[in-house]
Amino acid sequence: MSDRIPRLVGALDTASDRKAEAAIAALVRHGPGALRALRAAARDAARPRLRTWSLQALGAMGDRASAPLLMEALRDGRMTVRLHAVRALARMGYRAAAGAIARLATDSSGGIRVNAIDALVTLKSTAGSAAVLRALSDDRWYVRQHAARACRALRLKASVPHLTRLLGRETRRAVIREAEQSRAVLTGRAAETPAASRL
Repeated sequence: MSDRIPRLVGALDTASDRKAEAAIAALVRHGPGALRALRAAARDAARPRLRTWSLQALGAMGDRASAPLLMEALRDGRMTVRLHAVRALARMGYRAAAGAIARLATDSSGGIRVNAIDALVTLKSTAGSAAVLRALSDDRWYVRQHAARACRALRLKASVPHLTRLLGRETRRAVIREAEQSRAVLTGRAAETPAASRL
């Protein structure tokens, strides 16, 4: 069985999400025997796709001993490495990473900002609540949308005035819908129908 591990780790060097996830599922079935090879692959800067999917595999395996490696990857210069590290820590359910993940809510990449917010929701952590509130003013509408949804998921009652201010200036229907639903849940009132002028 162990001779399959190097082949499965090598299969993570792919641009296909489907193939990578299939290899990760197989590695998870191998259990701790795959950890050493995955940790080495997660440090392989010469093979970025292998590195990023190895981070995901470590997260899927729930190996808390690998958490420092994933935390270090949050500060990596490569956007894809930071992105996969965020997802891996959320996948692992490593709540101790919430503060570091929240700091990525101001990352230069909109995709990482969204994933950081979603990770806080997955971790059910309010440690990054200030970052979620700031994200309601993000210059990317999809980040605002995810932040509005996170306010509801994390039950951030302090977000109500922020959501009200957002609704006073927002033009994107998807953002308005999430903000209204969140405000309704947090105040105990039914959501309003978006004004026709905002559609």
